[in-house]
Amino acid sequence: PIPKGFDHYYNAIAVSPDNRYIFVNSGARTDHGEVKNNGGAFPNVREVPLTSCILRLPTDGQDLFLPNDEEALRSAGYLYADGVRNTFDLAYAPNGDLFGVENGPDRDMHEEMNWIRQGHHYGFPWRMGSEDNPQRFPDYDPKKDRLLQPAILGAGSYHNDPDYPPPPMEFTDPVINVGPDADKFRDPETGEIEDASDLGLTLSTFTGHRSPLGLVFDVERTLAPEFRGDGFVLSIGGGCCQLVQNMQDPDEDMLHLDLEKKGDRYEVRIRRIVEGFRSPIDAEIIGNKIYVIEWDGTRGLWEFTIPLAPTAIAETESEALPNGFALYQNYPNPFNAATAIRFALPAQEEVELGVYNMTGQRVATLAQGVRQAG
Repeated sequence: PIPKGFDHYYNAIAVSPDNRYIFVNSGARTDHGEVKNNGGAFPNVREVPLTSCILRLPTDGQDLFLPNDEEALRSAGYLYADGVRNTFDLAYAPNGDLFGVENGPDRDMHEEMNWIRQGHHYGFPWRMGSEDNPQRFPDYDPKKDRLLQPAILGAGSYHNDPDYPPPPMEFTDPVINVGPDADKFRDPETGEIEDASDLGLTLSTFTGHRSPLGLVFDVERTLAPEFRGDGFVLSIGGGCCQLVQNMQDPDEDMLHLDLEKKGDRYEVRIRRIVEGFRSPIDAEIIGNKIYVIEWDGTRGLWEFTIPLAPTAIAETESEALPNGFALYQNYPNPFNAATAIRFALPAQEEVELGVYNMTGQRVATLAQGVRQAG
């Protein structure tokens, strides 16, 4: 049994592409690593090995026993990743990388999207987003903390905590949001709300208190170039957690996640593409349709359509075959993650389409072989 506390429970599950494992989020039993003794029932207890982690379980397992012991969990292969506060949802991208989105504490700190990898520690409760938890430092004075909203400060959930344990290992950074949306933050010096991308800054990853969930990806890569292979995530925010209202950032929406891998980390360009939900709590993508279910209000079920990729020149321009060979301007241009390069053939031809850099070196071959007229 897990000692009861703040309790985020188990609330995300994903199946590995090879169907060998399921990945399950076990939420934190505390808000920010504080002692949660539950009326004296659990003296000096903060997080325990079975909380604030991602568990990996074999799909063919039977009568599995997960001990509340970190070394035993690791040796059995169950403890996959650690240091996540509350990964509301897990999903695989088309390239096989596993991602999780999680909400932050009552303090105005960034909320994360993490690239989940085996053996990595994502910082909770010592760090949330890219920010250190101030309660871990012996000189912390919550009365001077501008990231505490008055209702939280009055509750006394943050306090000077000289017995806070030291960090156990090096932490892995969240995905970096380069804007333009979902990137509001409270300046720790002035207490003012700022827009990171407007200031040329980045966030790790979302505006505080948005509470991201309903994460899905275009794993079949069938969407139009602007969205192909990308992710989408909901924000329940003000529908359950009114603190986001003070961050001056619209929520209860769906965000488009244009991820770009940069070495050992990811950056994401985020755009708000659908708004006006009432507490959107989960999503599913089927082909080019995304379904969203609401937790509040009329508890609606919504369907909206993302454009598919064009299948042929004849479908987009004319039913007639082209009069001659043509290579068209790519669109969009300039572009970030994807662009479409169109060409036309009057008859069946052998085609080779290459991309060259400024010095004349071939850097990619996009098409090679026989193509039909069109």
